[in-house]
Amino acid sequence: MTRLNLAILLEHDAKGNRYGKTSRLEEVIEEYKTILDKIDPTSPQFNNLPITLMKAGQFEELKEFVKKHGPSPTLNALKLVAIAATEGSEAAINEARKSLPGEETRPDLLQSAGTMLVQIRRYPEAAALLTAGARGDPNSAEILARAAMIGKIKRREETPALGHDPRATVARLLSAMFLEEDTQELLGLFAREARMSGTETELKDLQKMRHTLLAQLRKQNIAPDFIADMMLPMIQMSGEGEDSFGHRIRTQIAAPTVNRNDAFFLVLEDGEYRILGGGSDSAEVGMLALRLGSNGNIAAARRWLDWAREETPLTGGDDPLAGPPFPRFWTKGSDAGLEQIRYAAASLMATAKVIGEQALPILLEGREKASDDEVHVNFDLALAAAYSKLEQYQELLPVAKRLLQVKPTSESAFAELILALGRLDRLDEVEKASKERLGRLPDDPPALRTIRNVEGLRGNFEEANKITNRLREMGRANAGDLNSLAWNSLMAGQVTEKAVEAGQRAAMLSQNQDAAILHTLASLYAELGRTNEGRELILRTMEVGGMEEPEPQV
Repeated sequence: MTRLNLAILLEHDAKGNRYGKTSRLEEVIEEYKTILDKIDPTSPQFNNLPITLMKAGQFEELKEFVKKHGPSPTLNALKLVAIAATEGSEAAINEARKSLPGEETRPDLLQSAGTMLVQIRRYPEAAALLTAGARGDPNSAEILARAAMIGKIKRREETPALGHDPRATVARLLSAMFLEEDTQELLGLFAREARMSGTETELKDLQKMRHTLLAQLRKQNIAPDFIADMMLPMIQMSGEGEDSFGHRIRTQIAAPTVNRNDAFFLVLEDGEYRILGGGSDSAEVGMLALRLGSNGNIAAARRWLDWAREETPLTGGDDPLAGPPFPRFWTKGSDAGLEQIRYAAASLMATAKVIGEQALPILLEGREKASDDEVHVNFDLALAAAYSKLEQYQELLPVAKRLLQVKPTSESAFAELILALGRLDRLDEVEKASKERLGRLPDDPPALRTIRNVEGLRGNFEEANKITNRLREMGRANAGDLNSLAWNSLMAGQVTEKAVEAGQRAAMLSQNQDAAILHTLASLYAELGRTNEGRELILRTMEVGGMEEPEPQV
């Protein structure tokens, strides 16, 4: 890695050193000063030092640099940034008028400086320069709208603190999507039940997701701090509950490209508001409801289950067995006693790997006591969820068979059966079950895909691709099917342009957001000697997969 790239990498490096950590930027500035005379003044890399001075807030030194080494389009814009930051936006606009008396290039200069000011979170100055730069620009309406939006943004540090409020904890968690936070610090935001249920693993997934998001922002030269400043005020929060019981905070994000609603459950623990769970992912709520009910606090247990039920609607559609098991065990407003509370809580807990083990005895007890066939099915659905999460496939197998016997056409029951048989390495039975399903449902895509996957595992790649082509002829092939065709062609040593086209189509259908599909296409390029394309796709695979360092498959 060359020194010339150091400042750019520092803007958001793999170790989470976000730009704005002034001490790190000062180190980079000193490095650049030692090698500045070796850099071609006409090279874009010559601008790395003044850009780093801007990010470090060393505006007087930036002015001196521009005075000594200017003029150039970038340095002229940086000069306006330094003036706006130290003397105000009006002084910067006057400087633009003085240095560029003609109208032709002044809008571009003001807009460039305004965009740079956004990067260093100088929003009022940025809005003023962008507004001035809109005059005479053919896209003035669009620029003025952007300037008005930027003018309303405030730094997070300048917004009124929420104080001792459960909403503050939710805001902290949401901001972690844009800003690097230490995993252990984030763990402190979660309640005991949440930490017991595997939140640490979930936080690692959050870090991967965040790494992908930040990589995309870097590509667009967008500072994560700016996104956090912009997005957090757009999040409207409302809450209900009390400290003695708990809180539910609802969030609504209404932005040009985002419109979503979420719910977070919080409890007061050791004097701090901590997150118990969120939305339909409420396994921790089940754990808390079970503890409350067992301790005699039936009213509190019911209320928590009511909240969880509101966030978990009964689903299924054409498949009567699809969807989470919990809605089958609890109806909002129920006055059920401890026994039903235990079963409902266990059905929530069944969906989380770490605490699912505690749910199993309760679910098995409930199924044993039940005399109604429909209730047996409900318990089997919860047991299937638990066994699947716990990777107990030997125990999952008879449950899946019972479910499929009750509803032979259920796609979700078929999926559980295939999962159990596949993980137990019983491929002949996988094939048999798939053919039986095809007997009931001719040309059924899940059954065809399962047989195709069996053929691939047996090394019958040509036969596997025949099935994928059949799905294509039926108009039922998806991105995963095309990826399978491309990968099987690679495994068979028959990489053709048709295989590449299938891989490219799979990547397009997945909007280049599926790491496995990108990995397949990169492998095809490598096999054909198209190494530059392969390398770029591998880097994209790492980005989408949230990899800070290459993992074995890469």
